[in-house]
Amino acid sequence: MKVRRQPFHRDLKKLVDVHERSRRAATAPRCFLGETSAGTASLFTRFVPKGRGKEEGPAGRWDRWRGQALRGSIEVHHFLVERSVPHAFYRLERPLRRIDEASAVLGLDPGIVASAEMFEAPGGKVLALTPSSACASAEAVARAAGVRRVRPMSKARAAAYTGYNAEWLPPFGHERPSFVVIDRSLLNANVLYAAGGDTGVMIVMRSDDLVRATSAIPADIVASEETPSSTETPASAAS
Repeated sequence: MKVRRQPFHRDLKKLVDVHERSRRAATAPRCFLGETSAGTASLFTRFVPKGRGKEEGPAGRWDRWRGQALRGSIEVHHFLVERSVPHAFYRLERPLRRIDEASAVLGLDPGIVASAEMFEAPGGKVLALTPSSACASAEAVARAAGVRRVRPMSKARAAAYTGYNAEWLPPFGHERPSFVVIDRSLLNANVLYAAGGDTGVMIVMRSDDLVRATSAIPADIVASEETPSSTETPASAAS
């Protein structure tokens, strides 16, 4: 399986809408990614996306748990361009089912592939970003978010809340906001990979840009073998 970089001089429809079914792809503006002599990416050209009302997910792509249309890569792209965040999309020749499969199949270091997991907290939702080879500790997530306890969201609830496939969840561009925490180990890498919205599409960007785009709080949130993340756990600071 190979990863093929999508050149940014192509039409946006061909760039990010792998199913070519997005209702807005045909009218989406073009956008370019420049490269400096040092190999660093320049900022995207700003544009104002049409239709600032309710976002529409790509037609024909449905949440298998709730029968609702899902958001996709076009929404991720719009979110990042509005904030002038440099990024590039990669489309797999054959989609993977989960983001945690990417490092092994594509030969990537698990420490540079970010996995996203949703948690429910009193009064809100928390998004935890960890290396794809690890899971988040509920206790550590609660401590980082400053709440007494959190519990993992079910796949169905996460899909309904974010608007994305819960097994290929991007770190940003969600339908509703969440408090975001990121494991400190991800910040050791200059460049990170993550789910790009549509299943089988990955996004690559600088780690500091990911933190800026999500307003993430760095913390040590990876679960140890003795600390399962699947149970509701009170934060030690509140005990």
